[in-house]
Amino acid sequence: MKAVINEMEYELGSFAGTIEKRLRSMEEEQINERIWNRDATLWKDDEKSTQMISNSLGWLDIATKMASEVPQILQFVREVQAARFTHVVVMGMGGSSLAPQVFERTFETGKNGLELTLIDTTDPATIQAVEREVPLKKTLFIITDKSGVTAETNALGDYFYKKVKANEGKKAGSHFVAITDPGTPLVEKAQALHYRHTFLNFEGISEHYSALSYAGIVPAALMELDVEALLERAIWMQQSCQTHNFPPENSALQLGAIMGEMAHQTWNKLTLVLPDSLSAFGMWLEQLIAISTGKEGKGILPITGEALLNPSYYRHDRLFVHLHLYDEHQPEVTEKLHELKAAGYPLVTITLEDKLDIAGECYRWQMAVAAASAVIGINPFDQPNVRESKQRTSQILSKFEKEGALAKMVPTITEDQLAFFTYRNKFKNATGLLDTFMDAEHVGDYLAIQAFLPEEPRTNKLLQKFRTILQQRLKRATTVAYGPRFLHSTGQYHKGGPNTGLFIQLTADDVVEMNVPGKNYSFGIFKRAQADGDFTLMLTHSRRIIRVDLNGDIHQGMGKLIDLVTQS
Repeated sequence: MKAVINEMEYELGSFAGTIEKRLRSMEEEQINERIWNRDATLWKDDEKSTQMISNSLGWLDIATKMASEVPQILQFVREVQAARFTHVVVMGMGGSSLAPQVFERTFETGKNGLELTLIDTTDPATIQAVEREVPLKKTLFIITDKSGVTAETNALGDYFYKKVKANEGKKAGSHFVAITDPGTPLVEKAQALHYRHTFLNFEGISEHYSALSYAGIVPAALMELDVEALLERAIWMQQSCQTHNFPPENSALQLGAIMGEMAHQTWNKLTLVLPDSLSAFGMWLEQLIAISTGKEGKGILPITGEALLNPSYYRHDRLFVHLHLYDEHQPEVTEKLHELKAAGYPLVTITLEDKLDIAGECYRWQMAVAAASAVIGINPFDQPNVRESKQRTSQILSKFEKEGALAKMVPTITEDQLAFFTYRNKFKNATGLLDTFMDAEHVGDYLAIQAFLPEEPRTNKLLQKFRTILQQRLKRATTVAYGPRFLHSTGQYHKGGPNTGLFIQLTADDVVEMNVPGKNYSFGIFKRAQADGDFTLMLTHSRRIIRVDLNGDIHQGMGKLIDLVTQS
């Protein structure tokens, strides 16, 4: 076991007294004891909410439970290796896919480990790329879905099952594994199709709190990571949180107090500063924080991957969290953080001994976010607007299957290959539209870029360039995320959190066409339905959103859009 906790320090400037007061209040209210006693009234006191919360606290001791499952998991890995599988594809949405993504992007695959690929999209070009990159005869497919009825995950599972069956016939099921809750339709499907294995989740674990469950640990084990060591770090953090009731001695409660109180003070843009070696962890934190806190018009907005600028580019709404490895030094980052501290911005610094400490951080942040949610006064375990998005997409697709077409949206303005859609129609040109949209002053505003585009390196660079230009122009917090992934992540905050955002949705025609098995629509139509659904829901929630359709070449279209916002 680790001898000392991952080091966490904080410098809060003028907020130090306020945070100390909050920590004393948490001690008086016996926050930690109530969490461990599963007291749902810590968050809400109505019967419906308390019942739901009581059924969502299984994550508290999941690290200990999973440690006892390691022998079974490792035996499963040996069977997979003996069957000569070389690759594993994990299909899931939200927290169930982001934890494996953290492990895949942070750690090297072991000598005998399977190469791990994640699919959490309906984008046909991305799906086709995975199909071409992995050898189907030597690939294991994991379908991870708590409910067993998530539309995207079902479509992906059916698509690859059909492909494998074409080659393997009745043995196709041996290429598939399910991770789901007991009694779901996915359990029945796994039995009917003779899946190699089904892992049944422990009770009371929401998908955004599932990193240390089978959803994260099974893919990590298949990569041949040291899952015993990972869980050991998590157990250490779990025990530290459980045994230290006094908040100043409990780093998770400290972090939760800082996050929650700063949100009360309207400094609710939690800006994560991470080295490249830990950048994937930011995506997991993003969905944990956004889904947990973004509701009832409240919340903490996680900012990941944003360029670190000098203090003049920031408003008084930022809490910076710098998370880094002990032996990894970034002098330029350290200097900029020093400037931000000097300018009065609060800073939390977390130092990890090594990458295995990520498992401990998963636990610390889950506890911290739960504590922060208690401070804010919301239920961190529901995700009403994620559910709302799923329902809207389902409605659009049902209508498509009946009518054979999606509803037409008429552009407000078309310039070159760019088509602009907005709720207002009186603009002379695209520059006027963009200026009006972006320059409207609103305290606390942030700007979110929602890209329903194929995820690949060149597009990544263009999106980050677009983001940085807007960040510098507007001096607002910025986020960028791919759809439909963000619908299971920051999408909860977009629609359920404070109505202080500006949203730019980017869409494009698909160059790849592939059908969803058993449906009368393609993956491209599926993705467009998700974009259309989110656009209309954002308007329903009175959010300020525009859509830009990048007709033709996506990279050319992004270049033209960047030129427009640079010149205006």
